[in-house]
Amino acid sequence: METTDYGEVAEEVVRRASKHVWCSFATVDRAGRPRSRVIHPVWEGPHGWVGTFAGSHKEKHLAKTPYVSCAYVDAEAPLYVDCAVTRIEDLETKQHAWDFIKSQKPEPYGFDPGMIWTDGPGGANFGLWRLDPWRIEVYTANPPNPPVVAIWRPG
Repeated sequence: METTDYGEVAEEVVRRASKHVWCSFATVDRAGRPRSRVIHPVWEGPHGWVGTFAGSHKEKHLAKTPYVSCAYVDAEAPLYVDCAVTRIEDLETKQHAWDFIKSQKPEPYGFDPGMIWTDGPGGANFGLWRLDPWRIEVYTANPPNPPVVAIWRPG
């Protein structure tokens, strides 16, 4: 199934993301090579929020190539989210994302960012990215039948 209606995949995206919490996050380094690490995005509708330390290697990679591939790994029900990434600088949006992340349940999907960035959303150490997917794949194994795959792309 392919759709442009985020509502058709929204519940399953949040269910899987909140179950697994951590996803593999692949960027392209400054030499054009792939680089993966584990991160913790929190999804608000079809957009994700990711906190990071300002000046990290991830930020350097994204400054050159602002695209990522996120994979929530599960043998029977993986979730793949391919995104454009925008660095957020304004305090109002940082505060919104901070509060949203803090409000999400269950923990540890939702968490208090102040445990990591003690100087708050306006502090020098708190970097924030917005993930804007161009493709989400909700894959479900269905043996012995073919897998069930739902693909969302924005309209």
